Amino acid sequence: MMRQSRSERKKGLFSLLGIWLAGSLWAGAALGAKTTVSVTPVFYREVEEAARALQAILTDVRIMKMLPSDKGGYDPARLPLQAFVLGPKTLTLRYKVPRLREGSGVIYTRPVPLHFSTQTPEEVEESKTFPLDRVKLSSGLMAPEAKDPTWSLWVILPGPAGLPDITDLATSSRDTAETLYNVLISLMAAARNPQVPQGKVPASLTFEKGGAGHPAAAPPPKLGFSVVPSSGGQGLGVTEVEKGSPADKAGLAAGDILLAVNGTEVSAVRQLPALLKPEENILTVSRGGKTIKLKVVTPVSF
Repeated sequence: MMRQSRSERKKGLFSLLGIWLAGSLWAGAALGAKTTVSVTPVFYREVEEAARALQAILTDVRIMKMLPSDKGGYDPARLPLQAFVLGPKTLTLRYKVPRLREGSGVIYTRPVPLHFSTQTPEEVEESKTFPLDRVKLSSGLMAPEAKDPTWSLWVILPGPAGLPDITDLATSSRDTAETLYNVLISLMAAARNPQVPQGKVPASLTFEKGGAGHPAAAPPPKLGFSVVPSSGGQGLGVTEVEKGSPADKAGLAAGDILLAVNGTEVSAVRQLPALLKPEENILTVSRGGKTIKLKVVTPVSF
């Protein structure tokens, strides 16, 4: 095995440092360029209510990623969320990123050399998981500005060597951004995050079921599917069905087009919470040119 020279090791170290520094400087510039608008938290009464609110705005939420540029270096990109998974004290966001084709060498730019990569039309799935009992939120919403016409907020975690791990989430409107903020702060409160004052948190907002002297209630069953607006303009496209979930047992499959819920046609994700019933739901879907009906028996949940 060939041993690296001291100069090669230094070059590699500076390259990694430069990549981290570029991302950090961009993040700092983004926060500094935008005006921060304070938000008074409005807590949801239950975790399920917060989850429904997040499902209703999911297609309007973007996650920021630093992706390699065709010209060398890294550029920020806003990627749409595909789905989310809510655990007892975790929130996982799922999204897709362009697959990268690695170049044959290194482009030397100032101040440090950066590896060359190009994006392809293919996409790969990625996810980001937040431990709800440890995350922090930015002090408010960051208002739009000329270079970034979105409302955004930050989810912050302690990173390696004391460096913060910052996730930038953005939406198209202030109302949606406030909903996102209230969902996150409510889920943090339910996880007993020490950053959230518990004085104004509803007692019902908790991941814990039952109390002292009471048997713990079983967690509510999940429907177990995710949807996005259909590319054909009719209904909602089913993007994911959790294996073993009530939706899976009912026969719902990824690729189906959800046309109606309990006899009411659907064309927007935000319609679902009001249409779904606590016990039995009839889903009308289009599959392979045929229209079929599926019975799903569960409380409302995503």
